[in-house]
Amino acid sequence: MTTRSLRRGIPVALVAAGLLLAGCAASDADTSTPSGDSTASGAAASSDPATPSPEQTGPRPKTVMERSPEVTELRITGKDRTEVFNVTFPVEQAGDTHVVRSLLVAKEVTNRLYLGQELVCTGPSGQEWTGIQTGRNVVPDEDRQVVISHFLLEADEAGDWNCISSVRVCEPGQCSTANGSGDIILALEGETGDRLPTQFTVSAPLPEWSTNARAGEDAVIIQSGESGTMTTTFEDVPLDEGPMQFVGVISLSNCIEPDYPSECRKVKTTALQEDSIVDPVFTFTQKGGADCPVVTATADQGAEERNITWQQHHGAFWFIVPNVELSPDCDPAVQVDLTFTAKKGNGIVLERGTSSRPTAVVFMVPTRQEWLT
Repeated sequence: MTTRSLRRGIPVALVAAGLLLAGCAASDADTSTPSGDSTASGAAASSDPATPSPEQTGPRPKTVMERSPEVTELRITGKDRTEVFNVTFPVEQAGDTHVVRSLLVAKEVTNRLYLGQELVCTGPSGQEWTGIQTGRNVVPDEDRQVVISHFLLEADEAGDWNCISSVRVCEPGQCSTANGSGDIILALEGETGDRLPTQFTVSAPLPEWSTNARAGEDAVIIQSGESGTMTTTFEDVPLDEGPMQFVGVISLSNCIEPDYPSECRKVKTTALQEDSIVDPVFTFTQKGGADCPVVTATADQGAEERNITWQQHHGAFWFIVPNVELSPDCDPAVQVDLTFTAKKGNGIVLERGTSSRPTAVVFMVPTRQEWLT
């Protein structure tokens, strides 16, 4: 078996977005669906020339969704991993791009635990595409705690593909050993009102220009009371495809210890039992001059102030900005700036991860609803 990174040499990650299920909330604890459909505005009409008619192409492949996890009771196993979803789906032609996404909802947590998830997809010839490893700490006093992992897969061969979501559960600080077995997390099955259940989803094919990028070149250390920014730029953005949708996830740690993660040793304010109040600003700027479009994400789109508690320690921000209107008079490039302020408490680290398993990524995909159904 050979292992492949993702398209353009950029493996992608985790972790969150209503690309596949419009309106997944940005908060870790709240997964209720907002009243507004995040992909409805700007949807293309059926006569859009960029969308071939069924007579031209036959029936379009649909989104594949699985809501029956193989395991719903996850025990601490240290280094071991437990398979949660194993999904096979057809790829019609080489080069088709899909978003692969796994959403876990945990409840009845008996202790402070790390819930980590990895996504791996394998093509018909045995080539393996590794997406992200990502996760977060979950705590007993928080209901419906969510871990979302996702990546953009460019399938380089037609045929049946197989994707596996696997999970590791461990006590923070004990994740490299098999210690602590016996505590249990239950992954939620089925619908609960209008809230999202545990599920695995593979999107319908996206247009070939859909892409992703790592959100910055290095980890960012942010001192208490100060700000820091991760920046990436999308080049060759099509300006005739209508509004763009930008989806991303950023992993961060409240530096409760001066050496975990290792970047925290550069943080001046650390305390074992201290929260960190974190305020994000996500900005999308089309290049080409002062009159070019600039869009700033709202709180409903994920740019919401949050308290990363010392018990949680490790958290993730997800954003979905569904309707970035671009100008044909500006450059075909969009700069994405992800700025965080550590307003109060401990300093924080914005984590970038490794080259094979990044922990901060941004997608650029179409807003159009028909790509998601």
